[in-house]
Amino acid sequence: MHSLIVPIRLRRSLRNSQPINLLKITLVAVIFTLFQCASVGAIGSTLGADVNRLRPREPIEPVKFGFVSVGRQIIADRLTDEAVLRKKGVKAELQRSFNLPIDECKSIEYSQVINLSQPKSQQQLTIKLEGCRADNESVLLSGILIESSFLLRNEEGRAFQNGKDYSIADNGTLLKIYPDGSAAKEKRLTAQYKCWVSRIDTIALDENYTLKVIKGNGYTSAPEVNTNLDGKIPIANVWVVGGDSAIDSGKIWEIRQKRSIKGLYKKPACRPSFVSLRQKLESGDRIKIAFLGDSVTGGSSARENKFAFPQLVEARLRREFSNANVETAILAMGGKNCSDTIPLLPDFLDKQKPDILFVEFVNDLSAGIETLAAPYQQLEDICRQRRIKLCLISPHYPIPLLAKAHSWSTIKDNPYFKFLRIMTQGRGTELIDVSSRWQHLEDEGLRPHVLLVNRINHPNNTGHRIYAEELLKCFGIAY
Repeated sequence: MHSLIVPIRLRRSLRNSQPINLLKITLVAVIFTLFQCASVGAIGSTLGADVNRLRPREPIEPVKFGFVSVGRQIIADRLTDEAVLRKKGVKAELQRSFNLPIDECKSIEYSQVINLSQPKSQQQLTIKLEGCRADNESVLLSGILIESSFLLRNEEGRAFQNGKDYSIADNGTLLKIYPDGSAAKEKRLTAQYKCWVSRIDTIALDENYTLKVIKGNGYTSAPEVNTNLDGKIPIANVWVVGGDSAIDSGKIWEIRQKRSIKGLYKKPACRPSFVSLRQKLESGDRIKIAFLGDSVTGGSSARENKFAFPQLVEARLRREFSNANVETAILAMGGKNCSDTIPLLPDFLDKQKPDILFVEFVNDLSAGIETLAAPYQQLEDICRQRRIKLCLISPHYPIPLLAKAHSWSTIKDNPYFKFLRIMTQGRGTELIDVSSRWQHLEDEGLRPHVLLVNRINHPNNTGHRIYAEELLKCFGIAY
């Protein structure tokens, strides 16, 4: 650009300038041009590696669509005016409407061997149907058993009758064998049955401004959100439930946070109090991160341990900083509150010697507010005495009952959230606000109940990733 501007200026000044002045002007222009090029090159060398690696092709301008379901089809109509997109430089062929077929969610088949105790008891035998368990959980999920698929046979293949020899109870989670039926006389039985699964499909916009359906994976509970979109922009999520003959319009969830590729990987600013920790990560100095919490911190309901949020944080820090010398330590007690862990905390911290401690207790949402002040003050004092940076996590949403709320929309009013905000105001303690993400999940095309694997309080991989994203923002890192 400068090579075009400079000659024009030279022509304008040529009429009244002496040769020596012309030479000076030319030299100044050349030096200015070289300086600008060097500056741009320097910026590119520092930022280009991340930006060019993460940003696929050209930025895609977000487009708004309206969705209507007809049977197993979703009709998506473009609402953004074509003239608006043309004005923004969009040159692709623009289609007004798309018909998007959604595949039916298939079931999963199970075969469960049942060994009957001997000698025969005259009491009714109750057996848990293992196929109805939530993924990585002991909780049985009601309503997913396809009762018409259920077959109970002996080792010779003889089938027994529902209602005469056995029955299905507790909304499809238990098998009850009648003591006076034929099945009770067998030593071993095999139950064969199917269970419905659900998944989350993502409607995404590609670089040609065409809508595509990216099919998710099926799970018995809390299906995961697609993370590998290959540069496409997510427009809406569709909750596809096994057994539904048609797509429910109420399960098409628009993603209101429209993000172009240009802004998709925008790095958050590092918090001032985390600058020294980030510098340690960059230089390769040792940094130790400790986590204190309940079963969520312990990784409950993550599909694998590596998907639990403490492990996600460590892995992402290692990817971000090639020289990172980072270690993690976890003290997690399932079903416990903050007050239960205080007696164990000093020894844990003295042994691990962390630089920073992240604390998560979703269980404290059900604790009486009057019981919170003392243990959290102790927590703060213990960390201050050891010069450990303390970060309190405002947790995700469990079911309303556990949060002492009447509905999902009123969980935000739980006094624990206000208590945490007060604890982190002007005291040197940081607040990591995961609860705000859950409060506004609709903006991300999600719903809180869909992310709970046990339908109570344990988040799936997507929920753990939200925790990790919010923690990493403190370091100035986008997940």
